[in-house]
Amino acid sequence: MSIARSPRGFTLVELLVVIAIIGVLIALLLPAVQQAREAARRLQCRNNIKQLGLALHNYHDTFLVFPSGNLTTDTQYPPRSANDPEGTMAPWTVLVLPYLEQDNLHNQFDFESPFTSHISQTTPNATIQRTPNKAFQCPSFPRNGNEELKNNYFGVMGGVDVNDAPPRWEQTGSVNYRVFDNGVLFQNSKISFRDITDGTTNTFMIGESVDQKTAYGSGSPTHHGWAQGARTHNGNNGYLNNVAATENPINRAADLLAAGWHDHAVWQSTFGSQHPGGAQFLYADGSVPWVSETMNLPIYQQCGVRNDGAPLGGLN
Repeated sequence: MSIARSPRGFTLVELLVVIAIIGVLIALLLPAVQQAREAARRLQCRNNIKQLGLALHNYHDTFLVFPSGNLTTDTQYPPRSANDPEGTMAPWTVLVLPYLEQDNLHNQFDFESPFTSHISQTTPNATIQRTPNKAFQCPSFPRNGNEELKNNYFGVMGGVDVNDAPPRWEQTGSVNYRVFDNGVLFQNSKISFRDITDGTTNTFMIGESVDQKTAYGSGSPTHHGWAQGARTHNGNNGYLNNVAATENPINRAADLLAAGWHDHAVWQSTFGSQHPGGAQFLYADGSVPWVSETMNLPIYQQCGVRNDGAPLGGLN
């Protein structure tokens, strides 16, 4: 008579070995999955910038100039008014809305009334300025609370040119704030293609940014977002918004803050992204290349300038 035997199961050691092998495979696979996800997010980010570039070009086709980086009622540098934000008007991010198929949002703004320069201010446009807008959001950037309003795509107001000419205005000291007007999108700018004499293939119009301040301290909504305009201070503390200069290397905000730069000055002079190793930029010809954070600094600075009259890396 044969005796039926139950099937032999795994021993504890065998189970531990299998679990260890699965753990190793997951550890090997996870970075590849994360890289694939980041590649997809970076592609979506590139598409966002491409759409903004098409909107800028369509705006130019309509008005024969690109939109102003920051409209203000006062032409002084930095922008001034008796009581901020009395002189603050629409930034370029709002002016291009009809060309992003956002006519309904655009039509809710009152372009005859002041815009806010800070999220917490009260003007006829304040409520609609606090509407999140995915057209200005990089999918790689983590968001919560007030950061739903953060703009990841800043216009380029200029940069350090080949002749080392001074900026349009500069406040020295701990602020280190400089205003440039040799780019495409700056205070009350009215730049057309014919003004980009260095060539549209050599001149940035938009770059990625992660340093706009949407809140301070406790996290109350006291600062800036994608639809905020210039701060029109009655002294020398005015500054622009949603534009920056190619002054400092890409992804260097932490270094500048550690060196004592004011955070407003940091996000007005530095581009950067959540993508490892660099950021994406829009050239005036509509192309969107990847720009490494190790790019030669003088050449990178020149890319923010529309009219220094020299080839990239060249000298007058």
